Amino acid sequence: MPELDREEAKRAAAPIVSLAIAFIIGGIIVALIGKNPLDAYISIFRGAFEDWGFTLFWATSLIFSALAVAIAFHCGLFNIGANGQLMMGALAATYFSLRFSGVPGAILMPTVVFAALCAGAFWGFIPGVLKAKRGTNEVVVTIMMNYIAISAVSYALTYPMKDPGSWIAQSAPLPESLLFPRIGNTLGTDPMVFVAILMAVLSYIFLWRSRMGYELRAVGFNQLASAHSGIRVNRIITLTMCLSGAIAALSYFNYLFAYQYRAISDVLVGTNVGFDAITAALLANNNPVMVLLSSLLLAILYSGGLTAQFELGVPSSFYLFLEGIIIFSMVVFSVILGGKND
Repeated sequence: MPELDREEAKRAAAPIVSLAIAFIIGGIIVALIGKNPLDAYISIFRGAFEDWGFTLFWATSLIFSALAVAIAFHCGLFNIGANGQLMMGALAATYFSLRFSGVPGAILMPTVVFAALCAGAFWGFIPGVLKAKRGTNEVVVTIMMNYIAISAVSYALTYPMKDPGSWIAQSAPLPESLLFPRIGNTLGTDPMVFVAILMAVLSYIFLWRSRMGYELRAVGFNQLASAHSGIRVNRIITLTMCLSGAIAALSYFNYLFAYQYRAISDVLVGTNVGFDAITAALLANNNPVMVLLSSLLLAILYSGGLTAQFELGVPSSFYLFLEGIIIFSMVVFSVILGGKND
């Protein structure tokens, strides 16, 4: 038991140490380009809190995708397809919003949400069933599905769903009855913030307080032992990817209904939320509640990084550099701890 407690403590400390390593190396790089590291970090955090609405807005999108990635991780699956799943969810939401724009918002919004969930779940179902039935690597399939989603979104918003009065690839404005209210008209204060928090709590309850959550984690721990205990492994793998895709599909809702009020092709296909979500999930040790904090931290670095760029000339890629170091450190810790456990 003491040995187990030490291993758990090491795993819990891994994100903190990874962050410390990233900040130290980042500080060295900032110093090498002739800037003061302390000034850079102060600028990042000050900028993020001054523009707290944008920080919260970015964190909200990140939470959904990070939860999707974390749930898949618990089943031993690496879902790199959150980007494609959120694209298909946004596309389905846009289509149903415009197709049935005459329907009252109280009826239409649940329909739109359901359509987005189904689209994301279907986009997760394909790699899930291939993994379950054929043993196909889900990393390869989800990456391919991302590119298919990019093509689908680009085509739809350039041709059949394009706003006739626009010269760029974008949809018509969404019905006003579906647009989210904002507190004081401040970006990031729409209802999706509260939905994201609720989703994190529900995900935690699902993983640790439900039968399927137990089976999902058991499959992630040992598929063979799970199968011998009566768990239908293939079914759990498929359902996990469907659930992961459905949650990721909600990641773009605050863009659609609280910011842009339409789907814009270049913005939608250019999003990196699904990839940033991997870092957020790793930092949270795949704990849904901790995902709230890790997503907020990454949002602070992203939002504040823009301020540091304008004020001090720190490169805009500094955020990506820090993120890369965090991922690398987490992977190294995972290998070290896994090797010790073996």
